[in-house]
Amino acid sequence: MEYRILDDYRLFSKMAGFSFSVTAKNQSIYEQRHQEIFHEKREFLGAFDNDGLAAGLILYPYMMNFRNNLIKTFGVGDVCSRADKRGKGEVRYLLNESVRLMHSRSAGLSVLYPFNYDFYRGSGWEVFTNSAMYLLSPSQLKTLPETDNIKAVDMDFPDKQGIEYYNKKVCGKYNHVIRSEIDWKDQLRMFSDNEIKRGVVQFYKNSQVCGMMTYVYSYIPKEDSTVFTIRTFFYDDFETKNKMFLFIKKLSAQISSVSLLAPNDFILFAHLSNSPVALKKGNHCMIRIIDINALDGIFFDSCDADISVELTDSVIKENNGCFRFIIDNKKLRISRTENAAISTDIGTFSSVLSGYVGIKDMIDCSKIKIIGKYDGTDFKKECTFITELF
Repeated sequence: MEYRILDDYRLFSKMAGFSFSVTAKNQSIYEQRHQEIFHEKREFLGAFDNDGLAAGLILYPYMMNFRNNLIKTFGVGDVCSRADKRGKGEVRYLLNESVRLMHSRSAGLSVLYPFNYDFYRGSGWEVFTNSAMYLLSPSQLKTLPETDNIKAVDMDFPDKQGIEYYNKKVCGKYNHVIRSEIDWKDQLRMFSDNEIKRGVVQFYKNSQVCGMMTYVYSYIPKEDSTVFTIRTFFYDDFETKNKMFLFIKKLSAQISSVSLLAPNDFILFAHLSNSPVALKKGNHCMIRIIDINALDGIFFDSCDADISVELTDSVIKENNGCFRFIIDNKKLRISRTENAAISTDIGTFSSVLSGYVGIKDMIDCSKIKIIGKYDGTDFKKECTFITELF
């Protein structure tokens, strides 16, 4: 078996369409999406055996916010295989080779949306987000009277000021990625014929962007209803947040429901007259450290700490061994050492360093083992959240 960077997307698109159960009426849109992604120079990787293309995936290069640092990261999307190649190791082989390729490209991290946790754990990824998806009626929104100093503009694509505003917001909390125009095209590209429109609403105060939301407006045939799905909801202050909710509320005569993806620390209840129609967990995303040394020297908002960890990584040998992690004045330093207090795999420690879970949490789950003198050292947790679609 061997892997290659594909020079054509068509066989891949056909294989992915079957893997993701794309209906006949949506296949042309799905293939067009792959055509556009391919021409935007995203890398399509394929695993080949004697019968030809057996499995594939797409790599998306990003700069992702990680504990208030921008880290070179690859998103892994459209992981798929031929129906007659399931269970034969082609996808595992390709995932591992993609990790080695990312490592050779000096990436620090990789993220993906899993179809099965344990399958991706086998190649070093672990869960690191747990967002909320609120389903509500726009009439449920409680808003203050509208003011005239904030203007809302519905757009097909963000303008230069909007792109700059978004990227500035990325460099704060959560795990958003810096978006180029190509990345914005990915997010606003139609995905199925049930979609009516994808768009951006920019909010202006004194001619400057002070808020932004992205949306997908869709028709649900089975329910004969429409849904307005919001994945990005950035604002500078409460006045802007109120204006954004007013914008949504004014759509109540047209849309049946609003679906809002939000981080777990997002305060929504104060803006509602009643509980949401439904509340469910958003898509879990998984993270993998590609190169542990790429995190040496980053800003790390946690108490001063000093702990040695034995890491195991079945794919990248450079990540194996004992490492000393020192946090001094909110700076993380990583170096090799001889002995360790705890032992774990690269995926579990990726989730720990992200702030999603703590060392003690993973000791309790038997995902981290105490193998030396462990004094209870732990890292500060953070609210993790990612909205990028790949």
